[in-house]
Amino acid sequence: MKNRSFKVLIVAILFSTILLANNIFASPITFDAMYTVNSEGSTILKDTFNLTETPWVYLELPQTGQNITFAWWTGPDTECINNPLCFVTTGSNNDADGKIWLSLPNWDSVKKTGTWTIEANSSLPPCCLVEGTTSFTVVQAVPEPSSFLLLLTGITGFLGLLRFRNKRN
Repeated sequence: MKNRSFKVLIVAILFSTILLANNIFASPITFDAMYTVNSEGSTILKDTFNLTETPWVYLELPQTGQNITFAWWTGPDTECINNPLCFVTTGSNNDADGKIWLSLPNWDSVKKTGTWTIEANSSLPPCCLVEGTTSFTVVQAVPEPSSFLLLLTGITGFLGLLRFRNKRN
């Protein structure tokens, strides 16, 4: 009887080890959705921002439950390996919807034009790691053509007024 119990115990340990190794070395799961938006709570994709806007990354987990999520924001011309210029945000969501919005709290001091990359990881205990990558572009704000036309009209009117006054004198 002892011999049989010992064999069952060995088989159970081997089976548990195989299951654990399979979970540890399995390919990570991807987010159901991962993209940039213009505000917390929004789910409308926006991949181009100007310097006056704050980008947010929207993450939708493949399953709900307790989690911890990290997002590494890499700016233009920045390598993220051992670099303090890689910006990290964290968040969690214990709600039933599995949706997370993250943004850099110091965006106003680090914003820069160019292409940014966001790499995110979320751990969903006890089973899996969720990964994803997205990017967005920050551009310099360009005045609208109508604003330029309005400015040109104002300058023309002002010059016309000056000319009219000079002719009267």
